[in-house]
Amino acid sequence: MSWTNELAQEISGRVLNDVGTIERVATDFGRIIVRRPQVVVRPESAEDVSRVVKFAARHSLSVATRGAGHSQAGQSLSDHIVLDMTSLDKIKDFRENSVTVQAGVNWGTLLNYAGPRRLSPPVLTNNLDVTVGGTLSMGGLGVSSWRYGTQADNCLELEVVTGTGQIVRCSGTENRDLFDAARCGAGQFGVITEAVLKLRRHAPRFRSFYLLYDNLAALLDDLKIVMNDERFDHLESWCVPCPQGFKKVGGQRQPFAQWFFPLHATVETETDESPDEAAEKLEGLKFYKHVHTENGEMGEFFTRLDNLFA
Repeated sequence: MSWTNELAQEISGRVLNDVGTIERVATDFGRIIVRRPQVVVRPESAEDVSRVVKFAARHSLSVATRGAGHSQAGQSLSDHIVLDMTSLDKIKDFRENSVTVQAGVNWGTLLNYAGPRRLSPPVLTNNLDVTVGGTLSMGGLGVSSWRYGTQADNCLELEVVTGTGQIVRCSGTENRDLFDAARCGAGQFGVITEAVLKLRRHAPRFRSFYLLYDNLAALLDDLKIVMNDERFDHLESWCVPCPQGFKKVGGQRQPFAQWFFPLHATVETETDESPDEAAEKLEGLKFYKHVHTENGEMGEFFTRLDNLFA
């Protein structure tokens, strides 16, 4: 009997090796490395994950955990076994200030569940199609991280399958070493199978001020101001080049650009805009131009970049 058939008999979940399934997990978001596993396992439970880890150890096989496959350099790829964690997709205990979810739940699904109750995780990634287990393993940054930290900072408890196949509950007060290693551990200290996450109450509406800077020092100074006085709830900034043509460099003509720095500063609101709110929120800031103001419901804000990722 081949080891793939033996593995299929040991677990309740599915063990797949058809060409289509293998090809779908042969690369990741980085598109740098291609690695085709011999099987893809879709576990039904933490017990299944435990059995796979123990089986792999007995047979000297490599195992990689995979959620949405958003690793950059092949971390979710394997030559032998890929654990497709998206099969663990249940939302369990839901409370006013926390929720228990399996690791394969993606953040968009959780938001669709909690959002109508005006509840949401303190930090959301811009791409909501990634899994809870995946981003907790890497940190998980969002436009409210300046205030709340990473998604891993807002995790209260984990269920982890260790490298020896033990299923362990861990938190800030129980098995703390494992809790700290599994969060942001890139899956190298255990497989996250379940998480208890903080929830917060958000306002029903938002207002985003689209600001443009032509000076990086001015932007950084303003970011210090708005983070210290906490006048906004969400902050997002980046740099973009404006091509200027070609100039001589070392005797050769080379393309060059002028850099600009957009800042989207968002406040959560209960009602529509008051007449002097813009002046109050933007007071003292040294932006080059106030480009636009966007108003809407919080659900629109959370999903504002869905079209980009699509």
